[in-house]
Amino acid sequence: MHALDGIKPFDYGFKYAIAAGVTTLNIFPGSANPFGGIGTTLKNDMKVHFEDRILLKESGFKMAMGENPKKVHSSVSKTIMTRMGTASVIRKNFQDAINYKNKKDKEFNPKFETLLKVLDKELTVHCHAHKAEDIMTIIRISEEFGFKLSLEHATESHLIADILAEKEIPLAVGPMFTSRYKMEVNNRTIRTPGILEKAGVEKLTLITDHPVIPINNLPIEAALAMANGLSREMALKSITINPAKNLGIQNRVGSLEVGKDADVIITEREILDPTHVVMYTIVNGKIQYSMKEEGLIL
Repeated sequence: MHALDGIKPFDYGFKYAIAAGVTTLNIFPGSANPFGGIGTTLKNDMKVHFEDRILLKESGFKMAMGENPKKVHSSVSKTIMTRMGTASVIRKNFQDAINYKNKKDKEFNPKFETLLKVLDKELTVHCHAHKAEDIMTIIRISEEFGFKLSLEHATESHLIADILAEKEIPLAVGPMFTSRYKMEVNNRTIRTPGILEKAGVEKLTLITDHPVIPINNLPIEAALAMANGLSREMALKSITINPAKNLGIQNRVGSLEVGKDADVIITEREILDPTHVVMYTIVNGKIQYSMKEEGLIL
């Protein structure tokens, strides 16, 4: 799958995001399959044609571990009924892609061609994984096959913080501002980012997993994490430059520097104050949202 083919360019969610001050969005296919597909990164510039909003046509490769693949596939597959089965399917497909590459005469296979981009490190794997054991499994597999890995959700990452710090694996943590709505998030805690930082994790990003948690709560998650052990500097980085680095677009966005895109948000008080209001959102030097003109639409 390719997320680009499923995006609705005029969806109200884009306006919702721009009113929250989100200038850049990364969209991955869902987490129902061990191999989900290719993601896309967009600038939230609603004054240009949709195709011109694309910052990265291929922003990474989505994979998933744990209960999601099991739940979706257990009724139709004899293999993906357990975590071991999911890991086995992943290993087999990567090995099949290697065998496909080594064939002299082969019929074009789009799935294997995509997996070869992963194995050649052209696409980073962004893997949905909540539990520590699932995180360790995908780390083992990434080291076996030599692909680049970033983790999505990482709910129990605080339990193995020292390992993640040592291996310098990027983490997109969240949503944290939720109930413990399924078995995999029983160990969810807002203390996770602070624990990771203290262990030495530097590549830390926070996510809301919109619409699980509405996107305007992103700075609130950062503020809550700061109230529970995360430094102010890392709280700001986790919603600005770190996600840009995670996606490899730090030369365009994520900080205010000469030569980067003119993406700026103006708030009437400090952004980590949960009562802040976004006054203006500027993308590529153009005002995309003005509270005076549009009012509070969150």
